[in-house]
Amino acid sequence: MNKLIVPTSPAMEHSVRPPDGQSDALDIRQILNTLGRRRGLMLIVFAAVIVGAYVAIGQITPRYTAHASVLLQTLQANPVDLESVIGEASADDEAIQTEVDVLTSRSLARRVVERLDLMSDPEFNITLLPPQPSLGERLGLDVILPNPLRSWLFGEQEEPPQVAFEHQLTITISQVLKRLTVENDGASYTINIAFQSENPAKAATVANAFVEEYLDGQLEAKYAAAERAALWVDNKLRELRDRVRTADEAVQAFRENHGLLQIDEDRTLATEQLIDLNDQLTGARAERAAIEAQLREVQRLASNPEAALAASPVGASPLVQDLRGQENTLQSALAELRAGHGSLHPLVLNAEAQLGEVRQRMSLEVTRAIATLRSDVEVARAREAELEERLTGLMERNELDARSSIELQRLTTEADAARSLYETFVVGMDSTSVQIDILQADARVLNHAEQPLWSSYPQSTLMLGVAGVAAVMLAILAAAIAEFVDRGVRDPAQLEQRFGIPVLSLVPVAPDRRRGQRHPSSYAIRKPTSAYAEAIRSVRTMMHYSSEDDPPKVLLVTSAAPNEGKTSFASTLARLTALSGARVLLVDCDLRHPTIGRDLGIRFADGLPEVLADHVSMAEAVTVDEQTGLEVIGARTVSPLHCELLGSRRMRTFVEAARETYDLIVLDSAPVAVVSDAVTLANMADSTILVVRWGRTSMSAVQAAVRAFRGSSARISGIVLSQVNVKAHARYGLGQHPAAYARKYYAS
Repeated sequence: MNKLIVPTSPAMEHSVRPPDGQSDALDIRQILNTLGRRRGLMLIVFAAVIVGAYVAIGQITPRYTAHASVLLQTLQANPVDLESVIGEASADDEAIQTEVDVLTSRSLARRVVERLDLMSDPEFNITLLPPQPSLGERLGLDVILPNPLRSWLFGEQEEPPQVAFEHQLTITISQVLKRLTVENDGASYTINIAFQSENPAKAATVANAFVEEYLDGQLEAKYAAAERAALWVDNKLRELRDRVRTADEAVQAFRENHGLLQIDEDRTLATEQLIDLNDQLTGARAERAAIEAQLREVQRLASNPEAALAASPVGASPLVQDLRGQENTLQSALAELRAGHGSLHPLVLNAEAQLGEVRQRMSLEVTRAIATLRSDVEVARAREAELEERLTGLMERNELDARSSIELQRLTTEADAARSLYETFVVGMDSTSVQIDILQADARVLNHAEQPLWSSYPQSTLMLGVAGVAAVMLAILAAAIAEFVDRGVRDPAQLEQRFGIPVLSLVPVAPDRRRGQRHPSSYAIRKPTSAYAEAIRSVRTMMHYSSEDDPPKVLLVTSAAPNEGKTSFASTLARLTALSGARVLLVDCDLRHPTIGRDLGIRFADGLPEVLADHVSMAEAVTVDEQTGLEVIGARTVSPLHCELLGSRRMRTFVEAARETYDLIVLDSAPVAVVSDAVTLANMADSTILVVRWGRTSMSAVQAAVRAFRGSSARISGIVLSQVNVKAHARYGLGQHPAAYARKYYAS
């Protein structure tokens, strides 16, 4: 009875089949179609990820980063060179890395922690943070659950253990170093220090503290080195001072023991005495010779008193000069007396007597002068002899001193060497002391850390950008997963190729059904030129012209699974056919779940079970649809026991009787994958149509339905894809339903 309906309608051309050899090729258009049809899911995933990221970023405690920088000194400006004492910083890569290591060392971090008392700050000393609530407390279970169950699930609440001070200090230092970043760009001598904190002022304070402690540490190291050098020099000076003192004392003792008293650098006391004595002897000899010359001169002039008195030794005497004055005076007076009184006058005689007395005294003075000169010559000779004797003795002593001077020179050289070394260290000590006063660090502050105005973490824009990229990737992944798990049939060509059964039509979703209308058939009747009505009508047309023999009269409509739209399709097909003037009978053969009466708003007094049980006749069970003239036999009650009647002879007799009366009998059967009623009824029908819901029914369900029919002598004549989403169908790259390009032919 079943006739294979070969489609000739353009409805079979709704699909676009890929060219041969390209069915498995990756088509960019297919990818875009997949993303387009999953755009709703992708938008939901994208929005969920973005909103979640925004909320998560909003929950993050912002942190602020303060930046400071120090510049390593490559040249020292100090006037005194201390390189041999404390060294100078080198500016090569290794030295710069060493300074970076110093800035990130735990010892420096500890000094900063102690300086700023970060041990009392919960941001760094995490042991001060309050205990976090448990999962049960966050969910409120600690309130609603009884104590035994709460203790069993979440354990007893214990006091946090006491942490030792050193352990707290270690934790705090680690937390501080975790927030610290020290780096050099490799192209300069600048070291950048960055510190991150939840408080901007605190970030700047800690960054500056690291810089200050770093510079202070450099100075302390230099002072310590300088002090060690100064201490060593001081000890060495003390030792050298003792050596100089010992050497000087040895020289002085040797001088004293040997009488080598030093007058200056070139002369000793003996040498000085020898020179002085020689000078005295020379003077004594000259003096003796002068006295002897005077004596000889006076002796030579002794016969002539006047001449003798004119000699310097005699004439220089004041007495002689006085006597010569008296003589001159008496001579002048005597000459005047003689001129006035004569030579025998008593006055003349008295004056002559006084003049003779003066001349006698003058002669006596010459004699006395000669005696004095003789005495002076003897004294001079005696003194000369004494000086010669002393000079001879002193020369002998000086010769002995010259032999002792060799040892004295050795002692003096040793003393001078010790003194020179001592003076060198004294100068070095003075330089070190001066250098300690002008010590400065090998680095200087280039930029002090300032309080940041904006947070550096989280970087909302960057994180939202990353979240956006992740959201896009997750959206694409979700689309791919949804596409992978989506086993719904959408391609008519795939059905035809796999099962060899033609697809009769793609029936779009009735628009009014989305707005709560009672049944899609009502929309088809109200909009007979709509795409939905045309798709149903094309099936009827294909059935009418598909066979050279008489067109099929008995049409069985079934589906692979429930809710495929078979009843809507059967009702709409029957009503549209009846509306065209044909006499059509619609029979609800789904006795387990009858829905035609409810969909069409018909209350049946009797139904198919009563007809098959001979309780009523076919004519008595028929109810006419007043709007279309469709005659309907439904099922009044649900009775699984009546399902046995569908395969009985009475059912076959019922179908044959209806065939004689009606132009088209549409049998609405139960889903074939659920029960076998459709397979039984297919042997009584001229054609069997399998309704498959587009995008929902899986290929395996269709395969099970086809297998059920092929297990019997019945066959499926054609497949109808129902509830097709026209726009989505186009997005799948399967072509467009006529409604998409022939809107002017359809009612809206």
